[in-house]
Amino acid sequence: MSRGAIFPAGYTPKLKCAACGAKGLLCYEGLEDHLFAIKGAWRMVRCSRNGCGLHWLDPSPLPDLLPTFYEQYHTHAAEPAGGLAKRLFTQAVNTYLAAKFGYASCPTLAGKIGRWIIQFTPTLRDDAAARVYWLDRVQNGKLLEVGFGNGATLDRLRRLGWNVVGVEFDGVSVELARKLGLEAHLGSLEDCDFDPNSFDAVVASHVIEHLPDPAGYFKECFRILKSDGRMVLTTPNASSLGHRLFTSNWRGLEPPRHLFVYSPDSLEKLARDAGFTRVWATTTARSGTILAQSLRLALGLNPHGAPRIEIELAAWVGWFFSLFSGRKSGEEIRLECRP
Repeated sequence: MSRGAIFPAGYTPKLKCAACGAKGLLCYEGLEDHLFAIKGAWRMVRCSRNGCGLHWLDPSPLPDLLPTFYEQYHTHAAEPAGGLAKRLFTQAVNTYLAAKFGYASCPTLAGKIGRWIIQFTPTLRDDAAARVYWLDRVQNGKLLEVGFGNGATLDRLRRLGWNVVGVEFDGVSVELARKLGLEAHLGSLEDCDFDPNSFDAVVASHVIEHLPDPAGYFKECFRILKSDGRMVLTTPNASSLGHRLFTSNWRGLEPPRHLFVYSPDSLEKLARDAGFTRVWATTTARSGTILAQSLRLALGLNPHGAPRIEIELAAWVGWFFSLFSGRKSGEEIRLECRP
């Protein structure tokens, strides 16, 4: 699309990479929303600089348009109650988190057995650790979760001993969290204007890809973190094997809600540019949902209909292939930063 092109109402051109400033090269045209049926077609470009790997929507929706993309979003549902199997798995996870990260628990026999199963099962191990963002317990630690969804993770972290605060731009999600008694702020991270050096941890799960100003987000995280604090985030990986295999049907693209799709290298650069000195990116074994839904999209099937066994099998397939293609080829990036 040329510089002189006429853009739809509510959109603006996004000509340069947010991570390195290079120009974008056309990657996909005519992308549709197969997940929540938002009407429209979108165009995605990728960074022209070798080694960056950032993808983004061009033209990009303006901030005022973004809320209309989330009216039927999955975070509007409260956490469902579980049966016996879920309770046993929760016991196992809590026992594992106590042993690995120092959280308090009251281990049962089932929990002790389940802990060892989790310990030696990569997919379960990453799923359990993600519930606390791979964070060690911090006595009286203060944690901020950006984009907390239905509040389930924030509530879990509170029960595990963190003093928690949440930020979310979705008003429905904020109301769900407040009903749980959580301190929840409506708006962007920058809108909240938290005090400098006030948090031991700032975390976000699959949020950074939705934000229109990633550089500003990283700078604000750096400002509000304590000198020994940690920032942890997860996000889909544009450099993954699944993206290379499924291309425009890859679940991680998710237009129009995913404004950016990152590579590990582009995230590391954004973090360092914001002032973080200790930055580390890898990928997790939690690839099942992305791979299973990508396959369904490629076959023209309902991506929401994947049964649990299909997701678990896909996670194992993704983990197996990542053993041979490097630690940055999984479907989900985990980025950890320290000031």
